[in-house]
Amino acid sequence: MADPEGAMACCEATERGLSLRLGGRFQGALPADLGDRLAGLDRDELKQVLRRSATAASVDEAITIPVGTEIGR
Repeated sequence: MADPEGAMACCEATERGLSLRLGGRFQGALPADLGDRLAGLDRDELKQVLRRSATAASVDEAITIPVGTEIGR
């Protein structure tokens, strides 16, 4: 059976895809350093940001790395 959420995450788990998604979700209110903040993240970490963006109140909340994780080492 197809996994639409997995397919969406696969297609958007790139810096560019995630930037486009966040721009649409948060009406273009993206921080100027978004590219730099996403650049150090691997594909799995980008997927986590994508998942958080679905319920986050702001773009900063979506891209802020939770304390106590190894994301963006």
